[in-house]
Amino acid sequence: MDGVSPQCVPDLIAFRAGKAPIIVDWKVHVFGRMMPGCSSVFMPLALGRCTPHTDFPAGTQIESLEVELYEAQLLTTA
Repeated sequence: MDGVSPQCVPDLIAFRAGKAPIIVDWKVHVFGRMMPGCSSVFMPLALGRCTPHTDFPAGTQIESLEVELYEAQLLTTA
């Protein structure tokens, strides 16, 4: 992954004491297909590589492979 600089804007990041963060990616489309997009695939990688924001919990160290990722379709029951 050298030379790759993913840029993502997650809908929600939840930090948990002593556990990996959770990313929630909301999908909004009428067809309801839950196909992972590029943003969903790269979000854990981007989170692990980013410079921590000022609102991240102090001392946060993120391992990309441990981040939990959930996709939620808002317009259907899928």
